[in-house]
Amino acid sequence: MSRRRDAPVAALCLLALVALSPAVAIEVPDLREIVRQNAELAGLLDDITQRQARSDARAGVGAERLADEERNLDTRDVTPALLREARLELDTLRARLTVLEGRVAQRRLSLARLDVMLNSLAREIERGRLQTSEELRIAAAQDLLTRQARLTIDIIDAYEALISAAKRNDSLLEQRLRLLQSRIRLDSIAGQGLFDEDPRAPLLESVIANHLRRAIEIGN
Repeated sequence: MSRRRDAPVAALCLLALVALSPAVAIEVPDLREIVRQNAELAGLLDDITQRQARSDARAGVGAERLADEERNLDTRDVTPALLREARLELDTLRARLTVLEGRVAQRRLSLARLDVMLNSLAREIERGRLQTSEELRIAAAQDLLTRQARLTIDIIDAYEALISAAKRNDSLLEQRLRLLQSRIRLDSIAGQGLFDEDPRAPLLESVIANHLRRAIEIGN
């Protein structure tokens, strides 16, 4: 009978000890690792900004080249090799654009994870059952992760600016390719043997000849 009376008392004592004891230490991110990550992000942001400046400079050079070729390019200067080079330049830029867009998507995911971590740390502080040392570590982690979130947002903005600059270059390269395609000499292509034994070649030559004849008649 004594044991039965003692059981509720023991249970109450255990509950009281749990209530009064310090909370179990929560898992706080490694502060040194966050500092290292933030330094890397700051370096990446500087690198993207420099790349954007170079991309803007290339756009200026590309615009000048296009304007010059529109005025002075002779059909004798346009060869299949030059066409291939222009196409490769355009394809390479578009591949880089795809990579940049993928990196923006990755950074957005990273930002979402940071929001989750910051919200989790804020809830732990609101509960108010942390040891002083834990509160200090969580507060430090919050500051560092908030800094990381701001850096991530700046990186996303920088990537998007770089994408915009790359798209301007893309437009210039596409215009240049079309210009070269419109001025290439058919005899240059024939000299490369690209149409050898192609049954469509005579038909193509006939169509072009008709267009040239009509253009001359209209001009007269």
